Amino acid sequence: MTVRSSKAIFFTVLTLFSVAAPIHGENLREPETKSPVKNFTKPVDLSYNVDEETTVWDTNVKYKRDKIIAGHYIPPDNHWYAENVFSLPEHIGTHLDAPYHFNEKGGKVADIPLELLFHIEGKG
Repeated sequence: MTVRSSKAIFFTVLTLFSVAAPIHGENLREPETKSPVKNFTKPVDLSYNVDEETTVWDTNVKYKRDKIIAGHYIPPDNHWYAENVFSLPEHIGTHLDAPYHFNEKGGKVADIPLELLFHIEGKG
């Protein structure tokens, strides 16, 4: 197992247990207590780059960058734009698994209140 795949597994497990594990059943509830994190003023980016070499869950689908479109001008006003077309499996990189992923009665990501995922002191 490579260091990169170990990091991917670690962050997936960390995300799963720190966010999804306390949430179970059909109904998601509001947190009972405020976040234990104090003086948190900005988010910390735990993600890492995803490319063709990124370790993925056991699946046939891999990350694939199909095309990069840049420098195209759209009529009638000739607005410039850039666009990327890519495909990737849902279990790649740093991500959040909803309880529904492993429990048919579990909540889906859209059911999880953002306040349950993070709390910034003084912002609500």
